[in-house]
Amino acid sequence: MASAAPLRKFQTELRDTGYISREALRAKLVEIFGQMNFKISTKNERWIYYAPRRLTPISQDVIVELLQMAPCKLWQAWDESLLGMSDFDPMAIDAQPYTEQLQQLSAVLFSPRIDVEVIESSAPSDAVRLSALQDEASMKSLLSRTVVPQLRIISITQDNSVSPFNIDEDSMCEVLKRHQVPPGFLDIICRFGDRQVFSDEGVGSVICNNPNSSCRDIFYQLRYAERNGRKHGDPWSLRQTGVYHRYSMPAVGVGQNFCLLLHPMQNSKAQKRISMASSTGMTTRTIGLDPVRLHVLILSSYVNNWCWYLRYNTKNYLELEDMLMTSDLRDREDYLGMNFNTLQALRHLAAKLIPIPAILRNTISIITALQAMNNSLPGPHDEQRVAETAYHLKACSSRLEGYISATDVLQQRIENMTKFLADGLNLQNQDISAEINNHLLTLTKDTVDDSATVRIITLVTLTYLPASFITVRTNIKRSIDDPNSTLKREFLA
Repeated sequence: MASAAPLRKFQTELRDTGYISREALRAKLVEIFGQMNFKISTKNERWIYYAPRRLTPISQDVIVELLQMAPCKLWQAWDESLLGMSDFDPMAIDAQPYTEQLQQLSAVLFSPRIDVEVIESSAPSDAVRLSALQDEASMKSLLSRTVVPQLRIISITQDNSVSPFNIDEDSMCEVLKRHQVPPGFLDIICRFGDRQVFSDEGVGSVICNNPNSSCRDIFYQLRYAERNGRKHGDPWSLRQTGVYHRYSMPAVGVGQNFCLLLHPMQNSKAQKRISMASSTGMTTRTIGLDPVRLHVLILSSYVNNWCWYLRYNTKNYLELEDMLMTSDLRDREDYLGMNFNTLQALRHLAAKLIPIPAILRNTISIITALQAMNNSLPGPHDEQRVAETAYHLKACSSRLEGYISATDVLQQRIENMTKFLADGLNLQNQDISAEINNHLLTLTKDTVDDSATVRIITLVTLTYLPASFITVRTNIKRSIDDPNSTLKREFLA
C-alpha cells in the first residue's frame, strides 16, 4: 500500500480570504482529500492550511481561476462595430488589446444569470421609470428600441467582489454596441475580473471630448474602502465601482445622458442612493442641466469612508504602540512579547496602507476630469446648480488631500515604530549573545582549572606510582621467601 502524500503548508490569497469561511474551507478539503489534520489557522488576514496540494479553486463562487478562452466572434463583431462610431479614430485607439483581455477573462466576468436595473426618463413628462431586467428577452427588448430616452442609467451588479457580473456576455456586448461605448471602458470591465493584480491602484480617469463638441464622455474606476460586515478577517474591504457617462447636447431641448454603472455588490450604497434620487427629484431636466451632479452623488457615497478606514488602522497601530512603548527588555514577559510576530503585524499594517495614497490621488484625478467636464458643458445648463456641483467637487478633493496627509503621517509612525522594534530586537540579541559569551567564558575557566588539577594528579601519580609498585613487589617477594609466611602457605595451597 502506497504511503499517503505528505502535508504541506499553503495559504489563500489576501483578496479571497474574506469570502472564505473556516467551515467552507474545511468542507472543501475533506471533500477532496478525506479526513486529515489540515491545521487550519489564520494569520494577517490569510487562511493557512496543510494539504497534499494547493486548492485551485476552492469553489467557483469563492476562488476562480483565470481561464484562457479561445477567440470570441462576439467581441470581434463589437470591435468591427467601432468603425461606425463618429468619434472613433482607429489610428489613435487600438481596441484589440482590450478585446483580447476581455476574451481571456470572460469566464470570470459574465454569468448566465441576468439581474440588471434600469432607470429611464424622457421629456416632456419627466416621469422616471425604474425596471429590473432578469432575462435575455427583456434585455433584447430594452436594446431594440429605436428611440433612446433622454436619461438612461443601467446598473450591473456582482453578488460580491469576486463573483461575475449578473449579466451574460451577449447582453453586455449588445449594451456596449447599442450605446457606442468607447473601447477604453473595456479596461475598466477587465479590472473586475483580474482582481489579483495590484498594478491598477493608480490608474486614472479618461475624459473624451468628441470632435463635434456637442458630447462629453467620461469613464473611470472609483476605488474606495467600505465595511464588509463579515464576522472574520478585516472588517473593511477595498472595492471598486466602474462608471461610464456620455452627455450629448441635441439641437434643441435639454441634454441626453447615458450612464453605465458597474457595482461590486447588489444594492450597493451608490445604487440605492441613485434609485432614491430618481424617486425624489432626479429627472431628465435636472440631470440634463447639471449632468455632473450624478458623479457627485456617487463620490459622496464612498469618499468619507476613508476617514473611518484610516481611523480603524490608526487604532490598530496605537494598540501595538502602547504595548511596545511600555515594554521592558529586562522583564521576561515583555521580552517574550517583543518578537517577530509583533514586527510582522507592523509590516502587515504598513502593507495595507501602501496603495491608499495612489488610490486617493487617482480619485483626485477623477475629480479633476469631472471639474473640466463641468466647466465645459455644451448647450444650456443651470448656472447655479453647476456652480454648486463645482463647490462639492472642490470640497471632495480637499478632503482627499487631507486623507493623503493622514496616511503619510500614519505610515511614518508605523515605520518609526518598526525601526524601534527592530532596534529592540537587536538589543535583545546582543544581550543574549553577551550572556552566552559570559557562560562560555565561565565554562572555559572551569575547564582550564580542571585541566590544571588533572595535570597535578598525573604528575603525582607518575612520581609515586613506580615507587609504590617496587615497594609492593618487594614485600610480596619477602613474604614468599619467608617459610613462616601465611601468604606463602595460601599460595601453595
